[in-house]
Amino acid sequence: MFGNHYFPEENKNISPKLYIYRDGRAVAYSVWKTENFLHKELKEYDFNEFLEMKIDWSGSPANEALEEFTILDHWATHVKSWKQFANNNPNVCLIKYEDLLSQPHDEYLRIYNHFQNLFPSHVLKKKDELDRIKEPVGLLPNKAIADAWKNNFSEKNLINFRLITEKYQIKDY
Repeated sequence: MFGNHYFPEENKNISPKLYIYRDGRAVAYSVWKTENFLHKELKEYDFNEFLEMKIDWSGSPANEALEEFTILDHWATHVKSWKQFANNNPNVCLIKYEDLLSQPHDEYLRIYNHFQNLFPSHVLKKKDELDRIKEPVGLLPNKAIADAWKNNFSEKNLINFRLITEKYQIKDY
């Protein structure tokens, strides 16, 4: 399996896709606190200021900049686009990261059932046979605490998050 952060229009091959999405508040906090994820000039802002900043998430020397979004708008656009893509594509399975942490076997079964025709000889694992990841993985793994964002969001930004999830019709959070 290969992971990426592309939008679905950049993933239109016929390969099966497992899209794992995370609470946007956790994504924002993780991006803000992880070394090398942000330009050094953005590090001088506190977390709540960062949440309100409009940033170019796509521009680079090879890509023309698109509209600037706050990180929460960018997250919501990404999640909504994958949900719409999954509605029209049975080859896409959506999983919430938080559900994967809290009920790994249930999510394993959902993935298995979604893609079982691809792995007909796979023997279904029992709950006690699943190996949980014991060490955080990734380019710059942090402590992988699911709700680390909770002590860092102002009331104003919690309200803003709720408005964004309503605007983009993301009912999971």
